[in-house]
Amino acid sequence: VGSTFVASLLERLSISRNEKLKFKIGLIESGSVNTHPSHRSSPMPDLRVYALSPTSISLLNRINAWYSIHPRSQPYHNMQIWEGGGPGVVNFQGKDMKLTNGELGRICEDSTICASVYQALETSG
Repeated sequence: VGSTFVASLLERLSISRNEKLKFKIGLIESGSVNTHPSHRSSPMPDLRVYALSPTSISLLNRINAWYSIHPRSQPYHNMQIWEGGGPGVVNFQGKDMKLTNGELGRICEDSTICASVYQALETSG
């Protein structure tokens, strides 16, 4: 499995659930993996970001990674999705969905998520 934060999250979840899986998950990373806390608090923003839903945040909480991601995240309350060349548009608004604080989720940097998930993997063994 490529070393995306999703693959790392799956690996960590399988460890935290202490399940005997019928398969093994291996992570392959061509570059260095930086889990040092300073990597999660860099003054320079990462241009690759994710819009995390409450369910994704819950998964990150389960593996003890969210606590170090949250300070670098920002809430989003509205989202608009459109088709590149077509007329279709979909709008989501947290206030219409009666969500806590009207938040649909939080915007988080890729490097912060990866560093936090990798750190959770290291501490879990």
